[in-house]
Amino acid sequence: MVQLPADAQAVVVGGGVAGCSVAFHLARLGWQDVILLERHDLTEGTTWHSAGFVGQLRSTVTQTRMIMYSAGLYPELRDLTGLDPGWHGVGGLRLATTPERHEELLRQAGAAETYGLDMDLLDASATYDRMPLLAVDDVLASLWLPGDGWLDPARLGRALAEGARKLGVRIITGVEVTGIDVENGRVRGVRVRRSTESGVGGSASPGWDVHGSALPGSDVGGSGSRGSEGRQSAGGTQPNAGGSARSGVGSRPQEERHRQDLDGRGEIAPGSEWVIRTDTVVNAAGAAAGVVGRMAGVDVPVVPIKHQYVVTAPSGVPVTAPTVRDPDNIVYFREEGGGILVGGYIRTPDVWEDPNPLSQPRALFPPNMPKFEESWESARRRLPSLRSNGQIVKVVHGPEAFTPDGEFLLGETSVRGFWVAAGFCVHGLAAAGGVGKVMAEWIVDGQPEYDMFAMDIARFGTHARSATWARAKALDSYSKYYDIAYPGEERTAARPLRRSPAWVRHAELGAEFGEKAGWERVNWYDLPNSLRNQGSSTEEPSGTSDASTNPASSGSASGGALSGGVASGGALLGGAAPGGDSSDGAVPDGVSSDGAVPDGVSVGDSSDGALSGGASSDRDLLDRTSVGPLVDDASGEATERALERSSGYKPGGWAGRFWSPSIREECLATRDAAGLFDQTSFGKLEISGLGALQRIAGNDIDKAVGSVVYTQLLNGRDGIEADVTVTRLGEDRFRLVTGTAFGGHDMALLRRHGVEVRDVTSAYACYCLWGPKAYSILAGLTGDDLSFGYMKAREISVGYVPVLAQRVTFVGEFGWELYCPVEYGLTLWDTLMAAGVPEGMRPGGYRAIDSMRLEKGYRVWGSDITPETTPLEAGLGFAVRTERRAGMKRPESELACLLLDGGKDVALGGEPVRLDGTPVSRVTSGGYGYRVDRSIAYAYVPPGTTRVEVGVNGKWVGADVTFGPVYDPRHHRIRATPWK
Repeated sequence: MVQLPADAQAVVVGGGVAGCSVAFHLARLGWQDVILLERHDLTEGTTWHSAGFVGQLRSTVTQTRMIMYSAGLYPELRDLTGLDPGWHGVGGLRLATTPERHEELLRQAGAAETYGLDMDLLDASATYDRMPLLAVDDVLASLWLPGDGWLDPARLGRALAEGARKLGVRIITGVEVTGIDVENGRVRGVRVRRSTESGVGGSASPGWDVHGSALPGSDVGGSGSRGSEGRQSAGGTQPNAGGSARSGVGSRPQEERHRQDLDGRGEIAPGSEWVIRTDTVVNAAGAAAGVVGRMAGVDVPVVPIKHQYVVTAPSGVPVTAPTVRDPDNIVYFREEGGGILVGGYIRTPDVWEDPNPLSQPRALFPPNMPKFEESWESARRRLPSLRSNGQIVKVVHGPEAFTPDGEFLLGETSVRGFWVAAGFCVHGLAAAGGVGKVMAEWIVDGQPEYDMFAMDIARFGTHARSATWARAKALDSYSKYYDIAYPGEERTAARPLRRSPAWVRHAELGAEFGEKAGWERVNWYDLPNSLRNQGSSTEEPSGTSDASTNPASSGSASGGALSGGVASGGALLGGAAPGGDSSDGAVPDGVSSDGAVPDGVSVGDSSDGALSGGASSDRDLLDRTSVGPLVDDASGEATERALERSSGYKPGGWAGRFWSPSIREECLATRDAAGLFDQTSFGKLEISGLGALQRIAGNDIDKAVGSVVYTQLLNGRDGIEADVTVTRLGEDRFRLVTGTAFGGHDMALLRRHGVEVRDVTSAYACYCLWGPKAYSILAGLTGDDLSFGYMKAREISVGYVPVLAQRVTFVGEFGWELYCPVEYGLTLWDTLMAAGVPEGMRPGGYRAIDSMRLEKGYRVWGSDITPETTPLEAGLGFAVRTERRAGMKRPESELACLLLDGGKDVALGGEPVRLDGTPVSRVTSGGYGYRVDRSIAYAYVPPGTTRVEVGVNGKWVGADVTFGPVYDPRHHRIRATPWK
């Protein structure tokens, strides 16, 4: 009989490398009452057929750091556990055969330097020296990473499991999870039943199943092996009837329970069910994670996609041969048993259509050689020896769990205590060690060492509930896995989904749309000439748009698309709030606790919201603009020179891709007259009660009704978990505004701290009217008093529409965020356009906002500021109340504005920054400022730094450093009083 405990501190569901790593790391942090459950035997889901690649350099710093941790852990496992994980530290090559890929390698090399990752950039000859089997006639360069390698996935799983067992974890195989008990929104137990006669803690040895089908020019033996580059595990579970969540540990009749021994452990017969009571469950079920999630009433958007690779007969390939990735030819390979393992990412992948994936152990599909032919032929060109010694003896065609955006699914779900570690796409085996580390820290300490937002499952809101949407996005992520990810490039899969009520107007005006959290958002407008020059003093820039044609981005509108929710009610300030049902929104901004921005201090926000500003006249532009570091805002002569130089500048390198001269036009129109921006996608959360919110907020939220407070939400290390504005709508009613992509994350954060919160994102439209003529435009549409101050909110009417006007900005100009119930949204947009265009106002998009916020020094959460940075490091100490600021550590580095020399070189983020020849940081964000006519970047540098170098496009570019904004540093524009 299989013995099961009645209680556990934590239960991990899934015995692949992810589950074993989570259990191992929980035990390392002192949790010994941990149970790991696996339906089959360890690693028999998807881990066993992984190709075993461990490549450390990834697209984000967090993922790179996680895999660097894994690469350090795996060689140590033999000493830690007594079992060899099969680690082969042979190094890895990544090839470039096109100029575009070469440019990507240069950027990656710069990033690797900032991570402290050992790396060399090689020419074709040096590449051949590292791997003499390669044909390098078309190779322009390669990256050599000596710390990369590969390992045996099953042996890694067993080593991690043995390490966990030695630390007290109980591993039980041969039992399947049938339900998750949930009570009042919290996990209370796991239901299991015995599925086989397997013993406790056993694990199987992986073998090769043989399938056969001939590729051109090769002989095929059978199949079975370890599949897909750097992948993860499996769970082996099966749903209860209907896959629905169970509620309440005590919901089943007592007589149906199985007897318990005096020591609290029970015996379970085959086919019988047992409940393990626990407050912590980790869903590490791999391709079956969606099934386990549904048991708890949680959507886990994993999509099992079929992935193939082959292994050739032994041909004398040395075991020391490095791993090789050739992304231009969508193929990867390494040594395997003296032969070659070859895999690739095809353009037309298939989903595994099974409502209960992994119900059978070691599942593989029949080979699909026609689909593999492109990868095979690429390998034969790169490895000429395959033409004569290319007998395929193993074909592996197995499932891999992908996600809509190609990133992991980690963290706590909307059900308290129900955690997810799944969806590892192509990095699971490589990242398993790091995944276990961050998950254990998150569960035990409440926060991991690294910034995990890009992998936090809370990033997916209600828009991700559609399986059809998740499938389309995941297939797109897989098919483009080896494509160059250009900054600003937009993908078109599963679009459009969420649309502002003014979307039809944007399309009519030639909007180029981007997508975030399912929202269609305007990047820029290619306006008709009749609108482009109307009322505008800016010259027509030279050059043509380099934007890509995007089927989801422009064209005629069909129907009056609304943003998914209907508001019900009139009172916006102090009254009942309209309903809403979304989970993401967009952005706020910054001010001090008394509503004023201190002199010389810039204020920031999270991805698209902001501070506020203004100007008393058009001439104020020349009187108030600062062009360089520490230049006074009254230096009109310097600004005149900047205006003379500004000529529709198109950035060089990657910054010039997916760019349009409209971005500059929208910036200068906003600075000179006014801009109108649709920010309906802002995340909007309504909060009841002050106490819990005040505890987590850095600033003082307890202000008068009608006040708007800029604040960060801080973790226990004073790291910035969110960057928001909070408006007091009533004595016990608040509205928090956050970034488009951050609504779900911020709502989960607030609920973990006991804040009563609900999502009203879809209930309200939001348009931002900013610029020196904003006051005259809005004053002509309302009889209400507009003379309320900066960081204040007031109910007004705009034409026929009831509006909540908030005096905030994210571009450094006077103006308002204008909120109305969504059914009024189209009318409000039309009203503002009709009044503003004759005054020189232009509609603008997010690219213009980003350019202007760089000039003004506003921060973006997730890049400039993260959970790993404090307000003092970020230059946001003014937004922290005195008593909390007093306890913060004095920073060793601070976020600074870098003004790059020259004009063509534009940093976008991730570029290395060095001081006196020594790397000290990386660029957090960057772009071009069209009013100051400079390339602008932000990076953390030691206080007092005045000059650095930035690695851009493979060369070092000098940059001046300033710790304040370079546009209107004394904040005259945002404090303007044009009614006087």
